[in-house]
Amino acid sequence: SHSDQRFNGYLFEFRGRFIDLQTNLSQLHRLQWIDHRTRFLNIHLSLYNPNVQLFISVLIQTEVFAVGSLQTHIHILPIPLFSR
Repeated sequence: SHSDQRFNGYLFEFRGRFIDLQTNLSQLHRLQWIDHRTRFLNIHLSLYNPNVQLFISVLIQTEVFAVGSLQTHIHILPIPLFSR
C-alpha cells in the first residue's frame, strides 16, 4: 500500500524481463487491480544503455477522468554516468 497527500492506492513493483512485465500487467488486470474504476496509473521505469553508459528515468502518469477522457504526462530524465 502507498499513500501521500493526493493519492491513496496500491504499489506493485515490476522486475525482470519485458515479457515478465507484460505477464504481470495482465495478471493485475485479471485480479481486478486495474479495471473500470481505476483513476490513476503511474509507471516508473529505470533503463540503462551500456553502449553510451546512460541511465534513463521514465515516468508515465495517466489519469482517467469520470467522463472517460485520459490525460497522460511523460517525464524523461537522462542520467549520464560520466560527464564528458
